[in-house]
Amino acid sequence: MSEEMEETKMLEGVEVMEKDFMKVEFRKWMENQKKEDGSPYSPNTIDSYCTALKNSPSKLEIEPQYKKSIFMYTDVNEYQEAKDKIFKAPNFDDVNQKAGNQAFKYGMLLYEKFLNKKIKGLPAMPNKTTTTNNYIDLLKNARNIIFHGAPGTGKTFLAKQIAAEMNAETAFVQFHPSYDYTDFVEGLRPTPPNENGQIGFERKDGVFKEFCKRALKNLQDSQKSVEVLEKEMSINESIENFLEKSIDEKTEFETATGNKFFVIESSENSIFVSIPANEKTSKLSLPKNDLIGLLSSENEITSGGEIKSFFNRKWRTQQDSYIWILYKQIHDLKQIVSAQKVEKIEKKPFVFIIDEINRGDLSKIFGELFYSIDPGYRGRKGSIQTQYQNLIEEGDVFREGFFIPENVYIIGTMNDIDRSVETMDFAFRRRFTFVEIKANENTEMLNAIQDDSVRATALEKMSTLNNAISEIDGFSSAYHIGGAYFLKLNELGGNFGKLWKYHLEPLLKEYLRGTGNEGKLKELKATYFKEPKSTEDSASTDESE
Repeated sequence: MSEEMEETKMLEGVEVMEKDFMKVEFRKWMENQKKEDGSPYSPNTIDSYCTALKNSPSKLEIEPQYKKSIFMYTDVNEYQEAKDKIFKAPNFDDVNQKAGNQAFKYGMLLYEKFLNKKIKGLPAMPNKTTTTNNYIDLLKNARNIIFHGAPGTGKTFLAKQIAAEMNAETAFVQFHPSYDYTDFVEGLRPTPPNENGQIGFERKDGVFKEFCKRALKNLQDSQKSVEVLEKEMSINESIENFLEKSIDEKTEFETATGNKFFVIESSENSIFVSIPANEKTSKLSLPKNDLIGLLSSENEITSGGEIKSFFNRKWRTQQDSYIWILYKQIHDLKQIVSAQKVEKIEKKPFVFIIDEINRGDLSKIFGELFYSIDPGYRGRKGSIQTQYQNLIEEGDVFREGFFIPENVYIIGTMNDIDRSVETMDFAFRRRFTFVEIKANENTEMLNAIQDDSVRATALEKMSTLNNAISEIDGFSSAYHIGGAYFLKLNELGGNFGKLWKYHLEPLLKEYLRGTGNEGKLKELKATYFKEPKSTEDSASTDESE
């Protein structure tokens, strides 16, 4: 397994341990509880409670911050506030019933009892710190930051923690040598074969552009009143119902000039119609936003010719005649559904995390986005023409040019040992604020080690080992051992010998290979196995399996 894969696996393990820590403790507590009749809870019952507490919140019709696993709550007051919200969710009873034997409801009541009685005796959990707050403030000001440092220092974990503390919408990608512009921004993708077996190509948004669309929608919706949001939702639902019925029933429509057409497909931005009698243009794409705009207007449109002036266009388009017929059908038949109740939408931060950012060809991946990612060019003032701009369909929010909304933030992570910061393109570097995450300064993740004495020993061994590494000629903090490696102790039963044999020694051998310092491995081993001053008999350092 490569070093990058090893670190990723370890960091993923950190996140899992953070989420499952309370689950493990709750399960242990449940095994010692009794029912009202004095009988113990069966393993199956405990399993059903744990499953419901972990998975059921995500199925609730509730604010996003309350959809997380119940095991993420460690504070009683915070949990009680969340519990009240959850119990009032409109579909709580349905979710509870599907959990089986009301496992969700009873599990939550027991979890509250567990928190009240047991939380004071639990080992410390990672939580929000002044350091994390400082990073959040830095991100809000710099907009783009890169965490760099030695492997295993928790850079990816920290990035995700920051996004979670900001209550942000997130996306996560990992760069690699084959990753390119078509993955990140936009590109051509093959379409399914047609009736003749021919394969075509269509433009598709990449993961970052699609993420920016979601961020822009949130930004725009946050500026709208509840009344406007309710009206838009009703109109959108009416349009989708109408189009779905038209497609299913193969409804025939006719323009004012006698052209018969059918609605054959509907996408996020477009309505596709078939015009059988038109040999030159048998299929036409209509901008869905035009239909939404017309139906949202307080003024009635009486002909297709009025659409040009309604949208302040210089010329009338072919699509106007077809859009007007669909508008007239929905409007005249009064198919607008009743307005649904919605809540005011709050502006949210959107955090895009790029793991191993230095492993990709940045010029190839970002292309002309080097301009728009500049912190000073968020919003429309940073608008650019992408490589496939001429293929973007009408109605797309980036039809006139792509830009990064002001509520989008970017966090990159990179290992200094893979490639020096100094070798990165200067035009790219100056658009990011670089922050080194040092192993000895980011020890908070070690709180996830469940045994107090093992945790203390791990902290001291990591510190002394890293100090010894720094004394090797040509070595710096980039070669330190990060805390993520020591989290393996939870799986190894606190055995420091196994940790050395299976994880630390192979890594250090790779560090030293070809440097002329291979003989230093024995010194590092002696330093590692030297008995910690503060924990003379705290944890086994047996090298045996």
